[in-house]
Parts: sequence; C-alpha cells; structure tokens
Amino acid sequence: MDLFETKKYDILSRSAKWDKPTQKIIEKRLWEIPKIVFFKKNQNLAEAILDFLVPNENSLPVLNFLDDDILKNRTIGYRYKNEPLAKEVWKLFMNEIELLSEKFFKKSFVQLSYLEQNSIMKEIRHGTSPSVGWSKIGDPEAIFRQLLSQVAGIYYSQPFAWNEIGWAGPVYPESYFVQGCCLTEPWEPKEKECNYYDR
Repeated sequence: MDLFETKKYDILSRSAKWDKPTQKIIEKRLWEIPKIVFFKKNQNLAEAILDFLVPNENSLPVLNFLDDDILKNRTIGYRYKNEPLAKEVWKLFMNEIELLSEKFFKKSFVQLSYLEQNSIMKEIRHGTSPSVGWSKIGDPEAIFRQLLSQVAGIYYSQPFAWNEIGWAGPVYPESYFVQGCCLTEPWEPKEKECNYYDR
C-alpha cells in the first residue's frame, strides 16, 4: 500500500537547491555505477539473495555498490570478534545458502519460492545450519543482521528509494523547520492519510 503520494514526487527535482558537494555525491550514485567483479561468477545467486533481503522493485544497482564496497573493504564500521573480512563472510554466506538449498530442496536458491527461500534464511539467521563453515563465523544472527544492514544501507542511499518511502532528502543549505506528526515542509511528499491525532 502506498502511504505517500510518491508518484507525484521526485527528489531530484530539488537537486539544484542542494550545495555542490551534495550534488556531486548524489550524481555519482546515479551515474557512476561500479562494475560487478567480486560477484561476477555467482551474480544470479547474489541478486536473488539481495532481492530476498531487500526487495528491489525499482531495479536499483544495489549489487554493484555492494560489490564495490567488498572489493575496497569498505564496511559499515565495525566487525565482531573472530569475524572474517567481508569477502570471506559473503563467500561463506552464499555457499551456505546454496548448500542448504540443495540439501532441503535439491535446487539452487535462485529457483526456490519465497517461502522456501525464507526457510533457508531462518536456518542461517538462527545458526541452526549444520554447516561447519558457517558455524565457525561467530554469532550467526549478529552476522546476518550485519549483512542485512549493509544491503539495506546501500538500497536506501539511492534517491529513487527516497521517493519510495517519502523522504524529502538532503536540504542543506536549507533546513527542516516543521516539527510534529502529520506536518510537512512545503516540498515534502504528503501522506495520503494521517490519523495520528485520532488515536
């Protein structure tokens, strides 16, 4: 269900009002799409995994930017004790997914239904997977949350995702002034129905 009138809203229509550094950062995300290198051999599997974690109806280049982060060892800022580097974590994660898919359904994760994929992810997330490799990773649930956070962070760094959720984006050198539920700045997308004060 669409909560916001986002079809009428385009965050990029306000880009001329942003300061130059912000414009350059956003333009780079839009037009300088990294090539897929790390995930090249398993691109279909990687795309299926990312689509499960964060449904990508807008076909945003999430895998491209994730690939670039992994190659450059760009992380979300922390690592758990005994956690391998990002390259190794993602290799273990993908291998584990395929191993369980073949074991339980005799098919690749790419070919599974949503419910079947969900059952695989539950095994991995809760650390109940029988694989020795994944069990040595440390805290499986914490690692799973970390990977999910990484993917979601990349998805929601894209301007088209801002349109989707009704976020008005950066406004510097302007500012947000209006505060309060159901209240918006003149340029923000309006909620179709806001009944917060009717509770």
